[in-house]
Amino acid sequence: MIAQLIGLLAGLALLCFFIESDLRRAHRESLWLASLRERYHPAKSRIPALDRLAYETKEGAVNMTWLVLVSVAGFFVASVLLSLAEESVAFGILVSLAGTIGGAVGWIRYRYRKRKRVFFDSLLREAMPIAITTLRATNRLEAAFEDVASIARDKRVKEEFEALAKTWRGLHVTPEQALGLTAARWEIDEMVQLARATEEAVKYHANLAELWLKYREQIERDEDKRRKLRAKTLAGRRNGLIYSGIVVAMFGLAYPRAHPYMTPIANTGFWVVLLILLACTWAIWRAGEVIEV
Repeated sequence: MIAQLIGLLAGLALLCFFIESDLRRAHRESLWLASLRERYHPAKSRIPALDRLAYETKEGAVNMTWLVLVSVAGFFVASVLLSLAEESVAFGILVSLAGTIGGAVGWIRYRYRKRKRVFFDSLLREAMPIAITTLRATNRLEAAFEDVASIARDKRVKEEFEALAKTWRGLHVTPEQALGLTAARWEIDEMVQLARATEEAVKYHANLAELWLKYREQIERDEDKRRKLRAKTLAGRRNGLIYSGIVVAMFGLAYPRAHPYMTPIANTGFWVVLLILLACTWAIWRAGEVIEV
């Protein structure tokens, strides 16, 4: 038994040695990414947690039927396995419930971030070139909104700019103020910053086409850096997931054999160590993740 535990620890130490360089590089590259994000000032909104989750569910176009079915099935399977392993129904239910809720919330937020990224790419690829062309010809922001709404092929871009073209008339605000309100609702920091710059440019009668063109070029340079960072940190994130799976599998193999010999304190310590390992792996993976807007 002792030899098996020693082998388990030696395997974990060897695995850490092989992936340590990739994880260190992921952390270093994430610090570089943070320097890029300092250019933008996030638009923070105070929304209750449940309302925020409902908003992200709607904006992320999450299929709640499938999410509920998968969550219920996962909860049932995990609770049965953990209850049999620990011989405690309460333990299995509580841990499975926490894992199910955490997994569902994580999936909703992942879908929301992914859909926001797709929309942001559509803004850069379709909306901004059309708007810049119109601004060069007219220097009128409301005309740019209408042209984007009529010419863009992306469905969501068309809908958003149609609503934007109606907003400044319906709310009796200026087009640049309507852009600021809409950008804040999108929660895309780059667009919020552009809206603020546009409002200042209109105040001093600056060239809006030149402003939008320069800003688009700056965003594209930052996006190119982010793509390179993502490629460099991909190995670190992948190894982090592999490491997490191996840790769970190895502990799963060791636990049934060691459980009969464990004291209550040792049994509690086993689960605490496992949770710490998984939490550290998640933190390392998040440090190397660079796909958020």
